[in-house]
Amino acid sequence: MELSLTFSESMLGALSRDEQMEEYKLLFQVIPYPILIYEKQNQKILAINKEAKKLYGYSVDEFLELSLEDISSCKLENKIPQLEKILKLRKDEKEIAVRVKDQPIIFQSKNAIMLTISDLGDCVVKVDYKNEKENCTSNCSLNGENEKITEKKVRSKIFDADISGLIAVIDKKGFYKYVSGNAEEVLGIEVNEFIGNNALNFIHLEDLPKVKESLNLINNTKHVFIPPYRFRDVNKKWRWLETQLVNDLSDPTIQGIIAISNDITHKVEERLNKEIIKSLVNSASQTGTLLESLNEVLRRVLRFSTINIAEIWLVSEDKSDMDLFCSLSNEVKLKGDFYMTKAVNRFKPGVGLPGNIWMEQSPIIWDDLQQNQKFIRRSNALKANIKTGIGIPIFYNEEVLGCLLCLSKYRKEELKGQTEFLVDIGKHIGPVIKQKVVEENYNNFFNLSPYPHCIVDYKGVIKKCNQSFTELLQYPILEILGSNIFNFLHPDEDKNIITRIKFALKNKVFQSLRTRFISKSKEIKWLEWNGKVIPETKNIILVAKDITIQIKSEEKLNLAYTKLKAAQKIAKIGYWSRDLDSDLSVWSEETYKIYGKEKNNFIPTKENIIKAFHPDDRHYLENPYDKYVIPGQNPEFEHRIITDSKQMRWVKQKIKVIADEDNTPNRIEGIIQDITEKKNQELKLKLSNERFVLAQKASNELIWEMDFRNKTISRGEGYLNYIDYNTKEKLSINNSWTNKIYSEDFERVCTSFEEILKCEERNFWNGEYRILNRDNSIVYLVDRCYILRDKDRNPIKVVGSVLDISNSKRQTQSIRKQNEQLQEIAWLQSHTIRSPLSRILGLVYLYKDANGGEKTLEEILDYIGESAEELDTVVKKIVEMTNKFKHEADLIDR
Repeated sequence: MELSLTFSESMLGALSRDEQMEEYKLLFQVIPYPILIYEKQNQKILAINKEAKKLYGYSVDEFLELSLEDISSCKLENKIPQLEKILKLRKDEKEIAVRVKDQPIIFQSKNAIMLTISDLGDCVVKVDYKNEKENCTSNCSLNGENEKITEKKVRSKIFDADISGLIAVIDKKGFYKYVSGNAEEVLGIEVNEFIGNNALNFIHLEDLPKVKESLNLINNTKHVFIPPYRFRDVNKKWRWLETQLVNDLSDPTIQGIIAISNDITHKVEERLNKEIIKSLVNSASQTGTLLESLNEVLRRVLRFSTINIAEIWLVSEDKSDMDLFCSLSNEVKLKGDFYMTKAVNRFKPGVGLPGNIWMEQSPIIWDDLQQNQKFIRRSNALKANIKTGIGIPIFYNEEVLGCLLCLSKYRKEELKGQTEFLVDIGKHIGPVIKQKVVEENYNNFFNLSPYPHCIVDYKGVIKKCNQSFTELLQYPILEILGSNIFNFLHPDEDKNIITRIKFALKNKVFQSLRTRFISKSKEIKWLEWNGKVIPETKNIILVAKDITIQIKSEEKLNLAYTKLKAAQKIAKIGYWSRDLDSDLSVWSEETYKIYGKEKNNFIPTKENIIKAFHPDDRHYLENPYDKYVIPGQNPEFEHRIITDSKQMRWVKQKIKVIADEDNTPNRIEGIIQDITEKKNQELKLKLSNERFVLAQKASNELIWEMDFRNKTISRGEGYLNYIDYNTKEKLSINNSWTNKIYSEDFERVCTSFEEILKCEERNFWNGEYRILNRDNSIVYLVDRCYILRDKDRNPIKVVGSVLDISNSKRQTQSIRKQNEQLQEIAWLQSHTIRSPLSRILGLVYLYKDANGGEKTLEEILDYIGESAEELDTVVKKIVEMTNKFKHEADLIDR
């Protein structure tokens, strides 16, 4: 195809001939107006583009058989450039009004004319075909004040600029003066609705500022390009347009601004969808949890579509169900209406819309959900006025992870064009969901693990750590992240360990090691570390086990073992064990010492052990298996052994039988204790106890004990032969003994005893009281005790003795009586006897020294006789009293 470059240099610019040929070919096919080329001489059609084919309804081959006259309803003259409007005939004989612009060209080495055809559509109100054929012209009704603007003038302006699309002429304020006939085809709006209306009324509010700014600019310049903006079509939906403004206000034939607009809705939506999906995926990838990510996906789905409710369903871990993971609605009430009743959160494969999407593994659209029997939630859909459901499977590779379910109040036919957008979302969020699931599983393991976890780089800088790690070190997480792990090491940590850690970081090979860390409270933490080097990320995942308790336990165990050895040595206790199928025993060091054997010189075989037993005790080892090997029983016995120095020792052994899982005995172990000293002490104690019993019997005392911890009182049996009491009973103030205390002494004795118990500084008590014996006679007792107290000086035990002092009490009373009698005798001797004796002595003195005085001897002798008789009476009385005293003394002695 050869073309002459005689028109519109601006369309092609400074191109070579070959480049221009290619450009013509391209323009010929892509220009959105019908174009045909015919031979100038015979008007035979030589070529058409696809828009001309669409306009006239002929195929290419049919067109090449026609001439220009065949598709014209009027006789054409050779002066085609003078034509403004002609009528054309379609293949179906239907006449259409068109306007043409001609351009001479060389085509296939022939002189030809290229016609650019504009379909006038509704611009022609009524056409008089007869006059059209006669005049080959017509006037186009443009409604309004601007009928002077001709189609040819506007077309000539825009054709030279090579602009296609919706053409309009507006004034300075944006009011339409002219609109091309394809407005209804592009926007569905009739031309008459534009004329006289303002273009700004059709533009989205968010885009008004930039459009107004462009209108202001065009007043001062020739050309202004308005970037994509939204324009309302006949269905009240927004179409994306881009507009080139040409200032022809000064052109008297136009007197307006030419607006050439192209519908780029599909291209913009495609780009926006890609940007939305890219933004959606990026946002979902960066958002924290899987739930937060998918909620963000649903928010954007609702924002950029006519979907009212969006849900994401995920396949369960066991692949048996698909569960509702999250949902979102653009209306609170709508969500309440849909989910309030008959909530369904789980579906099996093939059940409900999610189950069918899962089974089919392809997008599914269900309309009329309120009546659709397959839609399980149709009653909910009825209440929420939901009409259509779109289900998109979510894949990761070949695996179905779940589905995106979108519910809308619009019908299926009103949602055309959104399915592809939703399918793209389903394709892109699959990897995000898979990544988030893996991340959450790892993070759950990472964060919920009871073991400290952290991730460090090759320099030891901590990049991430879990809660267990922060709790271990007791630092806030912000103080840990970004810090070097060496900063938390114990300052006395072995340099070799630090070198090993650095070696692991450098050589990407980590070996298990133990280290000490210092917490914020200066507490030492022992950690056992294992790690995995990740060369791709230049990080190391470290997992620690807090073995502080273990280390402390080991230290305590070692200390306990040392103490045990010391205790065994002090207590003279040894350990031994032997497998039942073996003849050789294993002894501890103390066992050798107890047997008096040297470890290097003695092998503890059964035969050698028997020889070490005392001959009279060797029967214990004659058949030990039958006698002692009984699982669950721990027999013990005492026996004698003979050391190498021929010394006899007493030992006590306790045996335990160890059985396997089948309860079959397989090992025997035991402890042995040197009880020689104990045996000697027991012998001494036995002799001492015998002496004590004899002494107790000889002393006529009753031993008693009061135990405050066990709340008991114990008494000896010494006085049971004449006093009724219990030898052991519960601790109480009213007991079998205190109830026998004489009533006049009871309160005094109890009060004094309680005062001593309460007094922390006193440990001794004694008292004397009377008690009634079996025949209700009084027994005199002296009670003494010692009080044993705890560290808080509270009494825990009282040990005392009771002595019967009735005999001594009676002797004391008798002695007192005898003393009284002796005093009476002495009085008699000093007074009663002295009176007659003094008279006798006076009469003797009277007779000897006073020669009788005035008395005769006979009178004196009479007086002496009377005094002697009186003296005799007194002496008899004294003898009588003395005999009585002696009798009473004899009774006391008996």
